[in-house]
Amino acid sequence: MSVYRRLFDALIAVVLSAVTIAVTAPVVPGLAQSLGMLIAATFYFSRNPWGSGDGERINERIDGLYDRFLPV
Repeated sequence: MSVYRRLFDALIAVVLSAVTIAVTAPVVPGLAQSLGMLIAATFYFSRNPWGSGDGERINERIDGLYDRFLPV
């Protein structure tokens, strides 16, 4: 996996974390940061952010997008 793909995965994880924190902080402020980090880590380490049993197909689609837009 190229450096660009790893950096882009990390960027997506940061965005997921920030959005989760922003959405949950008004409702449960004590849990918002932990929940955001959990969702970001789940995406980054498994690349199966939806918890679907069809993770291989989802990862192939993500890799296809990376192939189209990121240099090798």
